[in-house]
Formats: sequence, C-alpha cells, structure tokens
Amino acid sequence: MKERLFALGLFVSAVLLLAGCGGDTVKVTGANLEAFNNAPPEIKQKWDKALQDDKANNYAAAGKAYFELLRTPNLSPEQLQAVQNAAAALNQKMYEAADKGDAAAQKAIDELRTGVPTRPR
Repeated sequence: MKERLFALGLFVSAVLLLAGCGGDTVKVTGANLEAFNNAPPEIKQKWDKALQDDKANNYAAAGKAYFELLRTPNLSPEQLQAVQNAAAALNQKMYEAADKGDAAAQKAIDELRTGVPTRPR
C-alpha cells in the first residue's frame, strides 16, 4: 500500500510540476527518441509502444508505459531523461486536451490517478 501511495504521489508531483511550468512546452528531442536504439529488445519494444500510444493520444496506456519504463532498473541517464521528457510532454498534452473538453483525456487523467501500478513484490 505504501508503494502504491508513493507511486501515485510521484506521478501527481510530476503532473503538478508540469502544470506550474506556465506554458513552457516540453518536447521529446531527437536524442530522446534515439536513446533506446541499443536497449535490450524488450525495453525498446516497451519504449516504441509507449511512443505509439502517445502519438495516438491513447493517454492512459502511454502514461502507464512511461511509468513502467521509469521503474525499469539500469536505464542509462539518456534513457531516463528520454522517458521523463516523454512523460512530461504527454502529461502536458493530456491536461491541455482535458482543459479543452476532451473527455478521453479527462478519463485518462482519472484512470492514471487511481490506477498507477505498484512495484511487483
């Protein structure tokens, strides 16, 4: 239970931090996109799937995938930065869409708030 609350707190903190950035757009750079080129196949597959879900505005799936990647042991600093940038950009896009009345974005926000995965035991 403590891990679930910690994970939720971490996710919400990231979202609040982004909300306070005052209009600065977070971008995923070319270097971010290339950070997983030499990753083990299963990690690269997760990254590619998260990017696909993000591009398709499948907010909840992308958010969960980024969160899972953040918990992956032994990511390089470049990979960690890539996931953080992608997750931040997703959160910004998702909240902007929700503010404009996008029901799917609001549903994803609600789902991510209540369904952040916990660390396996």
